[in-house]
Amino acid sequence: MIGRKMKNIILIIITAAVVGVAAFWGGTYYQQQQFQNRAARFAGISPEQFKNRGGLFARRQGNSGPGRQRGYRNLSGRLDKINNDTIIITTRFGSQEIKLDDKTKVNIAAPADKTKLKTGSDLAIKIKRLDDGTLKADSITQTN
Repeated sequence: MIGRKMKNIILIIITAAVVGVAAFWGGTYYQQQQFQNRAARFAGISPEQFKNRGGLFARRQGNSGPGRQRGYRNLSGRLDKINNDTIIITTRFGSQEIKLDDKTKVNIAAPADKTKLKTGSDLAIKIKRLDDGTLKADSITQTN
């Protein structure tokens, strides 16, 4: 038979394992919530709206801050590729393809057109999600 001392040791080991698993699960859950909160703040919506509306690029209803127009948000990242009517940038959330047209304003310390953009430069882009799900640039600012 197992002695009283051995039972206590086994109980302590089991308790430590349960506490360790619970702490690990709690820590990963906390980190997921923190990511959602940061991403929601980046998108300009509440964390609950972020979850309910499908993530970072969910459609925004109405104005949501000073200087913001309906349906637009800002996106920042590094320019990777330039095509005739699209650019590809890398953000902290991954690569994004953005549509350009003749109405897209490009600002590089002074107004310019899309031919002045340089691969590898940092960009701040005011974008809008179109009905087909693609992202369209309204204006671009090259920051370096």
